[in-house]
Amino acid sequence: MMVNIVASVPTGLASQLESLARSQRVSFSALVRDMLSLAICGKPVEHQPRGNRDGMDDAARAYIKANCDMTVAALVKLLSDNGIKRGKTWVAEARLETTRRKMTR
Repeated sequence: MMVNIVASVPTGLASQLESLARSQRVSFSALVRDMLSLAICGKPVEHQPRGNRDGMDDAARAYIKANCDMTVAALVKLLSDNGIKRGKTWVAEARLETTRRKMTR
């Protein structure tokens, strides 16, 4: 059964929801879906925390720290070759964090 929901969105609410989605590290569409589920069913939707699901973040950061002169693509491949699956965005952010720490010391 398809439900067509039409709602007027108050000014600024969409940007507030987008900020909330970013702070919770979920997609905007997932946040809206969960809010609609809550409004229709009255039950909150449980989210799995996204960070460090496989427990390999520390190992990945150690590889990045030891090889911070490599490109992001090369680091993604290095991690993959060592059984750690990480995307380009995650690797780029971790590499930036590592280089910032080196600069502040």
